[in-house]
Amino acid sequence: MHISSEGTDDFIVPTTAGAQIGLAMQVLRREGLEALQSPLQIRMFLQSCLLNLSNHHSVDTSGILLGLASETGLAKLRHIMMQSASVNSSNRTTSLTVSFQTVTLPLIGVLTRRSLCQTTLKRESNLVYGLVQELCQQFLGLHVLPSVSKLMDQTLVQTCSSTTSILTCFPQPSAQSHQQNHHQRDSFQSMAPLHCTLLAIVRLIYQLVMRFPESITKTASVTKTLDGLVDRCRQQSKTGNAKQVFLSSTLDTEMNRLSTSIQDNISELRGLREQPLQIKLSSLPSQLTDGPGALALHGPRNDNDHSMINRIDILPTRDEVLCKTNPFLPINDYKESSTQFLPRGWSRHLDVHFRLYRQDMMNPLCAGIQAFIHLLQSTDRRADQDFVDPKATNQGQRQPECLQRQVALAVVQERDIQQLSKLKHIAHIHVSLSDPASYTALFTPLHSSSSRSSSEKWFMIECPGTFFESFRPVLKAIQASRPLALPFGKYIAPTDEEIDQFSHVSAAGVIDPPLYTSAPGFEYDLSVLLENGGVLELNLRDPQSVDQAVAVLRERSSPDNTQALALVQTLGREIALISGPPGTGKTKIGIDLMRVLLHNKQTMTCGPKVVICYTNHALDQFLEHLLDNGYTKIARLGGQSKSERLQDYSLRPYVARQAIAEAFQAAESAALSTRSLTRALKSGYFDWRQVREYLIFENPAQCRQFEGSPPGPIMWDDGAIETPLRRSMTSKVAYERWATGMDLDEKRVWNRHVDKKEKEEARPTNIFDALDEAAPKSVMAPRYDIPVSDRPVPFLGGDVWSMSMKERRRLIEYWSPDIIRSIEEDLGQHHLCLESAKDSKLCGYDELRRLILSDMDVIGMTTSASARFQALLESVAPKIILCEEAGEVLESHILSALSPTTQHLILIGDHLQLRPQVQTYDLSSESSVGKKYNLDKSLFERLVTDACGRRFQVLLGTPSTLPSKIVCQYPDVGGMGSNLFFMDHRHPEDKKDPFGQQSFSNTFEIQMIEALAPGDIAILTPYLGQLSKIRDQLKDRFVVLVDERDEERLDAGAIRGDTEAPPETKSKKDAQQTKAMLQNHITIRTIDNYQGEEAKIVLISLVRSDTNTIDETSSGSIGFLKSPNRTNALLSRAQHGMFLIGNARLMAQPKHGLWPDIMKELGLSDRIGQGYPIACKNHPETKRIMISKQRRLMEAVLSRVVKSCPVVIIVPGLATPTI
Repeated sequence: MHISSEGTDDFIVPTTAGAQIGLAMQVLRREGLEALQSPLQIRMFLQSCLLNLSNHHSVDTSGILLGLASETGLAKLRHIMMQSASVNSSNRTTSLTVSFQTVTLPLIGVLTRRSLCQTTLKRESNLVYGLVQELCQQFLGLHVLPSVSKLMDQTLVQTCSSTTSILTCFPQPSAQSHQQNHHQRDSFQSMAPLHCTLLAIVRLIYQLVMRFPESITKTASVTKTLDGLVDRCRQQSKTGNAKQVFLSSTLDTEMNRLSTSIQDNISELRGLREQPLQIKLSSLPSQLTDGPGALALHGPRNDNDHSMINRIDILPTRDEVLCKTNPFLPINDYKESSTQFLPRGWSRHLDVHFRLYRQDMMNPLCAGIQAFIHLLQSTDRRADQDFVDPKATNQGQRQPECLQRQVALAVVQERDIQQLSKLKHIAHIHVSLSDPASYTALFTPLHSSSSRSSSEKWFMIECPGTFFESFRPVLKAIQASRPLALPFGKYIAPTDEEIDQFSHVSAAGVIDPPLYTSAPGFEYDLSVLLENGGVLELNLRDPQSVDQAVAVLRERSSPDNTQALALVQTLGREIALISGPPGTGKTKIGIDLMRVLLHNKQTMTCGPKVVICYTNHALDQFLEHLLDNGYTKIARLGGQSKSERLQDYSLRPYVARQAIAEAFQAAESAALSTRSLTRALKSGYFDWRQVREYLIFENPAQCRQFEGSPPGPIMWDDGAIETPLRRSMTSKVAYERWATGMDLDEKRVWNRHVDKKEKEEARPTNIFDALDEAAPKSVMAPRYDIPVSDRPVPFLGGDVWSMSMKERRRLIEYWSPDIIRSIEEDLGQHHLCLESAKDSKLCGYDELRRLILSDMDVIGMTTSASARFQALLESVAPKIILCEEAGEVLESHILSALSPTTQHLILIGDHLQLRPQVQTYDLSSESSVGKKYNLDKSLFERLVTDACGRRFQVLLGTPSTLPSKIVCQYPDVGGMGSNLFFMDHRHPEDKKDPFGQQSFSNTFEIQMIEALAPGDIAILTPYLGQLSKIRDQLKDRFVVLVDERDEERLDAGAIRGDTEAPPETKSKKDAQQTKAMLQNHITIRTIDNYQGEEAKIVLISLVRSDTNTIDETSSGSIGFLKSPNRTNALLSRAQHGMFLIGNARLMAQPKHGLWPDIMKELGLSDRIGQGYPIACKNHPETKRIMISKQRRLMEAVLSRVVKSCPVVIIVPGLATPTI
């Protein structure tokens, strides 16, 4: 039995004989309650709902959820929940009562289906649970819990507590009743044990607690009664079998979670009603000198400074951006409590990482704005008056206009170079504002809503180094996390009690196995790893089985000794760290683990396995390995894959559902209204709807005048002129005619028409007509007066049609300020509706994606995508997450990927390689200030280096343990006298540009690199400036392959020294670069973007060369090259040969990390010199020339190094031999 899930799909199931899948939709479409009058009708309806909402099929039945959330569906649910329940064994119920076993419990099963509680359609699911919350006391308190108590009181329960059969837990209809009522027999519900009944109720109440914390008092009393029933059940099942013990343990765990959640919510609500400052300060440590929000010594620093992270707007406010007080930044150390205002645990851990990660986003933005403001303040006001507000502040200092403006964050969607340079004074850039309210602010005047100035300006400040949209999903995911629901708290964010318990437990057995392995009788089948077939079972509860599995894997499978042990240990730990240096098979063991997990998917029933990586490249490689092993049920989320093999595995929705269609309609309606309001604000012309909303309250009499046809003639499109009595006219048309003066124009035309007709009639055509008394006399047509009055506004409260055009314009101008304010309010509401429709559309697509993903074996995504699709992942409820290259992943990214259903977390990486990349140097561990924040310290590194965390670690073999014959088989680099060499020089670095924006570079090293560049090699350098110059130097001769992240930074112009690369973005490289001919291409990367990859030959340009470095006491710097992690990554990429060029004396200074030891080792082995040693391929013992100039090196190659040798000397990678 598998019950480790949020839903009840696996233990409250419908009988297929009685369930009709189409019945539920038919009932929901009917108005009224006629289809649910009898208990039999209700049972059949619930059976159909159970079948529709089950997770045991991949049919899109989301229409049932939409139907249940509709007004008609909620009325039907209310009707069923208000029915009295009976537990009599005869199963005979009246119209006033229903059977608890066959009606009430199936209803609970419907309300706890995963399709409902984990759906991405949050609005619809909240409507259903809102009804349950409203009827909590009646439904749960008066019907459900008393029925469970009666069942426990009956002797039948004794059988229930000792049996292992699901079908015999509750009485089934007798054979006689089967014969008497065929429909009742078909619809009979297969019941779960009493433990599962209580578990279903616990999970239902937990949904109410999580969704409606403000109504916690309603569920608290019900939960107290439920806790008593759980305790009774626990007492009755003490002597049960293994399944009963497992069920009882699961029930206790979830009941404790529910009780803790209620207590936590009650405490939080009490804190909101009282003064938070007084409550918190009494419990703060004495060492805490300042805190966030109300806990700060002088109060909140700005309008976005709060003590609780769920109240902090992710988007910075104007007040926050311009605030000069440093924000509250907590220390990132779970052992440190003196400066923390929250107790240890998940809440504090999430608070720390949210604040630090958000500050990493804010720092570049605030720095850019502050620099811009400083520039404006220092600008000559007389020469640049357009950029300065002429008004003075209270202190007598004039400040830039942007200080009084709001701050609007936007993401550049399109940057067309031609459009940028097309016009002299206008540059067109397509941006998307991050906050809908900003659209309204863009049209709001600076000083007053009553006057608008065409000279108002907004300042556009670009921060190319910050990719805001990569931060937002992670921050939102952390904000939305429920601390009490997150797994692995005792390992990742332990409380004081858990730390104490953890420190007293020995290393053996301290890590619990994954929950899914605790099911009675569960064993892993490892036969998929055996090379020659056979059977191999792994029982984690049997130490002998564990030892035997390791021994058999070492003998009969490809893993080596350490890999076999690591694989078995990882399968038995709910959180496991696989650590090892390059070349120890970390990726291989990750693939083997996935093979085992996929091979056992039927017995594990854990749903799809999630694979996350920091880079798209690493993710593509891992998924391609799975394809090589025959696994094709793979879904890759995100659209930045460069792998052609994975194109068919990208997740794309194929059909639209009702929710998506409705969202599109709502979005289109909101967009039309927004465009209309925007045009009105820009043009100053208001349509009738906007004017009517004003007049209906301010001047109803004038409003009614527009609802009828105007007096006077009407000239239609066909040229005909009619009187107003002949046709009716809408008020919209009437107002438009009035505002534009069309009625006045038509009166003029009418008057001219009358004049012309009178003249024609006055000229007789027959002189004898006047004698004919019987001839009809013509009637003179009336003329209309054209008003020309010029009255002031106070006298314009009467007839609107008698006003002159001047008066009409005056009246519209008088209305304008109030109408503009109304439009601005409407515009904000429409933007909110647009965002709501957008969210509904995304939720609709996510619901479709959920159906697709639920049927997959593997879901692959980057860490940023996992945060972006957090709601979708939580709805899929993956229980196993594997993270490759976890040492490069920020801990906040891992936290955003966790969900309440996660039971097994596998982290693979090397904590001695590159650390995660951060934007702010002062938040990194390499900074003296940032050591207390350690934002760039991954969860992987923290757990590995922590004394207690080392128990998670599974070590793989070091390179020294690899077979020496494999290393010795690597070929020598042709044409070089050594496979490893450091070329020493004293050529200085290039001068930086006067603005300090250029990254470090060294022209001499570029020249030397060019001499050795041709061929299939990789050139690595720490600085983007050097990479840019190397690319420009080689691009005319070779196809240069640059990493997508480096290319993005080069395109954006974000070249800075000693900075980390930003999170990955979409590459703009042409596809032809990935298909370049191997003999004519060269790879250039920065160090930070080459981890996880290797090359046969690697050339390294270290760039830094401070010529003022005379002795060890000099102040020469090598920047972030001194980082041990970056050094390890740099020196572990080569397979056959590695050649470095740099200033050896500078690198050997004691303060430069690992480099002094490295230079000492190279010097002892005679691998440092003033030039590269060139050797004849056929006479490697002859090394006659040491070249230090690019020209001389090329001359030596072209004229043969050893003149007596007839064989051509080959420089590494040279395409063709040169004589």
